Amino acid sequence: ANYGANTVSRVDLSSYQVTGSLDTGNGPVAVSKINGKLYILSQLSQNLEVYAANDESLVTVIPVGLEACAMVKTSSQLVVVNSGSDKLIAVNLSDDSLGGTKTYEGTPVAIVMAESSLYLASRDSGYLYEVSPVPLTLVDSVSLGSGIENIAYEPSAGIVMVASTSQRKIYLVNAK
Repeated sequence: ANYGANTVSRVDLSSYQVTGSLDTGNGPVAVSKINGKLYILSQLSQNLEVYAANDESLVTVIPVGLEACAMVKTSSQLVVVNSGSDKLIAVNLSDDSLGGTKTYEGTPVAIVMAESSLYLASRDSGYLYEVSPVPLTLVDSVSLGSGIENIAYEPSAGIVMVASTSQRKIYLVNAK
């Protein structure tokens, strides 16, 4: 995603050369290809745009609000993080309809799918939330301190890694 250019680049994976681009809404921040569709999260347009991957035609636009900043695929949904409204927004992959929302306070900024749970990092509250994907219910939480900015999952070790820029630490949490 090319945030300032409002495009998503096509890259030839054999040569790693850019072969073209797709014009998107304002401020694309994340892209995912699922089931023959491209899901593009455009932060400034406040939308999740869905395109047919084969011809890049626009299929639908799903409003997700200002400051949508991350997304992750579960078995049946795409879950969008909106840090401006402190919400998780579920989109059903079967028909691209809204599957529900849930509020998690403290400016959620990053999300991963690990094992059978979602892990949500909340910057201002400093919490790492474990969330059941359907229906986005809280399973557990741990306070790590403010400044959490990013999260990653290492499946071979079963570890969720959480980065805090203000503390200059990386926390390692066992995924359940």
